Amino acid sequence: MCDDGNPSVRGETEPSPQEAATRRAVLLINLGTPDAPTVPAVRQYLRQFLSDPEVIRLPKTCGFLQKPLGRMLARFCARRSAAMYRRIWSERGSPLRCLADDQVRALQAVMPRGWHVFGAMRYGQPSIPSTLRRIVQLGIEELIVVPMYPQYSGPTTGTALREVHDFLMSTPHSLQVTVRNCWFDDHGYITAQARLLREYARAHGLDPRETFLLFSTHGLPASYIRRGDPYAEQVTRTVSLVTQQMGWPGERSGLSYQSRFGPTRWLQPYTDEFLKELLDAGERRILVCPISFTTDCLETLEEIDGQYRELVEAGGGELYLAPALNTFPPFIRALKEIALRGPRPMRKVGETVSAHRDHVRPRSLRLPEAVDALEMVGLSIPGALPDRSADSAREATEADLRAVKRSACEMPDVLGNVCSVPGVREAFLWNTCHRFECYLSMEENLKENERETSVGAVRRLLFEQRGVDPSLVRRLDRWQALSHMVRTAAGFHSVLPGEQDVLDQLRAALRLARCAESAGARLTLLAQRTVELVERLREETPWGAYAPDYAEVVLRRVAEAASLDLPACRVVVIGGSTTSAGVLRVLREAFDVPGPHLTLFYRGHRNGGHLSLLRKALGTGRRVRVQTYRERSVREAIAAADVVIFGVDRSEPILDGETMAEIERDGRGPLVVVDFNTFGSTRGIDAMPGVRVFGPRRLEQEAAAYSTDLCASESFREAYRSAEAWIEDALRREREGREAEATAEERGDVPSSSRSEPASRKEAIR
Repeated sequence: MCDDGNPSVRGETEPSPQEAATRRAVLLINLGTPDAPTVPAVRQYLRQFLSDPEVIRLPKTCGFLQKPLGRMLARFCARRSAAMYRRIWSERGSPLRCLADDQVRALQAVMPRGWHVFGAMRYGQPSIPSTLRRIVQLGIEELIVVPMYPQYSGPTTGTALREVHDFLMSTPHSLQVTVRNCWFDDHGYITAQARLLREYARAHGLDPRETFLLFSTHGLPASYIRRGDPYAEQVTRTVSLVTQQMGWPGERSGLSYQSRFGPTRWLQPYTDEFLKELLDAGERRILVCPISFTTDCLETLEEIDGQYRELVEAGGGELYLAPALNTFPPFIRALKEIALRGPRPMRKVGETVSAHRDHVRPRSLRLPEAVDALEMVGLSIPGALPDRSADSAREATEADLRAVKRSACEMPDVLGNVCSVPGVREAFLWNTCHRFECYLSMEENLKENERETSVGAVRRLLFEQRGVDPSLVRRLDRWQALSHMVRTAAGFHSVLPGEQDVLDQLRAALRLARCAESAGARLTLLAQRTVELVERLREETPWGAYAPDYAEVVLRRVAEAASLDLPACRVVVIGGSTTSAGVLRVLREAFDVPGPHLTLFYRGHRNGGHLSLLRKALGTGRRVRVQTYRERSVREAIAAADVVIFGVDRSEPILDGETMAEIERDGRGPLVVVDFNTFGSTRGIDAMPGVRVFGPRRLEQEAAAYSTDLCASESFREAYRSAEAWIEDALRREREGREAEATAEERGDVPSSSRSEPASRKEAIR
């Protein structure tokens, strides 16, 4: 059992006289828990909790009923609640109380010397007044108050701070109090939560394609939100940031609210009802994250892990409950930063991320410094044009690439492992369907043999440990590596020569690495310079006329092969991915398909940035949110369609022969199915009468055929030659000009105004 009378057991250290002279402390406030899992103890706890006017809000004219109502509800609920507490009570005592004590100890261990950490409960013991009284008696003068609720709400943070305020107003003291609340978007908190979920998912083999990630948070009466409580908005923002930081697809996650009681309407969707919807939609693996709970408690250990687990298992599914943050070391470090410096809002994923081991702004660096530290190791499938840097390695195949590729949710951990290799300062991974290339920025002052050893360790980590032949892995360094980056970004190494999507892929790779804190000032400078050069290349040479879009190319060739008049076709697009958004945009802008002829079926969030992207791409088309792509509404739409396009990214087929046989097309013409899903969305329908399937391999063949025709064009070959010459000249001028500038500055020949203006084009790109 946790000993109430022993401060050291609670983690609250009694300062020595020397330490007390510093007079600084942190107070962590949690909700509370009964002293024992007995009916009298639970009744006493609930009486205090349910009598709080922030928890149950009555009209002012009924304020006199607050305490009588609390006592009545406590008597009514005590027996059932005590039984629930008994199911989770441990030898140490209440899980919430003991884990909160552990958090106090863990934070005390990482705080600077002279700081003291205390814990208190809003309801139960140790109470806020009793803890504050001890703090005042010890002579503490500077106090940081941290409510353990990332998202602000009146019944949690609000009531805790009111209790602190009431004590301070009624008790003589010399405390200077600072409150750290509303840390729902704090960079350290978001990063810790995302990392915990990634590690849990990886340990249990949970992949987004087969697992739905459900964020369950404590509910709140809807009337509180209407009166201005920011809780729902802040929880939604937290979920959005965490899923982005994880790299988990938005359409494979959701948010729900639990722990409702009473007859009034609460925030929806309710967790139990959402779980039933997921099971009805065919989901069988559900990962639940208790997003608003920083400490495991009755709501996580009994309600989710007990009641909701039974519900899911009864429906034939598996529920995986990720633990609360508890004493997870990255979370404790985040708490330390919140206490000492205050929250650091992450407005966008990656926006507040400091460079990995490097806090220098990119524009303070010179390009030659960044290039001299640059290395690239990777493999890629040959494109339509010859790769001038590929002489040192044999050509890789699709099987080789599949062996080394990682999913989006794995990438932050992979990048972390790469940056843990001695000698590696920064890293980002260009991970697409045609390449897997790792760009490294090495530590300064490495000898060549040390640098080679570090790069070799990365090569083994990423490639050889995955069974790839070492001769397939290419290594480029310094200016040769930058040249390869520029040519790849220009589309020289793509299956579709000149495709502009590859430039967006480079930007996405850099964003992901910055989110993972593996890309800092040097790689940012190099990637930004690459983007700038490619954009100038397209503006200043005929190469700009060749920017094919993969979806447009393959759809145009499919339409020709199937004799389709796309503007007259009724098109159904299945999937809420970025591929689907690109397909919809191409259908409207390149093929002039009218909005009323387009229907999109998607799963996932009811709102958010990605849904806005889909809305914009769809225009006036019909948008239908479904729980499963096997629903009746999907089958009915297929029955009435001329073309069905799959833009999903999942391993299980959606449209099989049995399902297709049940669809009555009422004499409509042949159905054309276009499948962008690498895994394949159809099975057993290729040979069915009235159905023509263009699967992912066929689409690749169409893209290759387009490239062959394109490369045979004299105008294209001339544009390619001019682009090659432009890049050669640009990189030569970059190299000679930057080196000459560095030499001139060493001699003191560069004007001081030029040296002191970091935004100058001579020093760095903007």
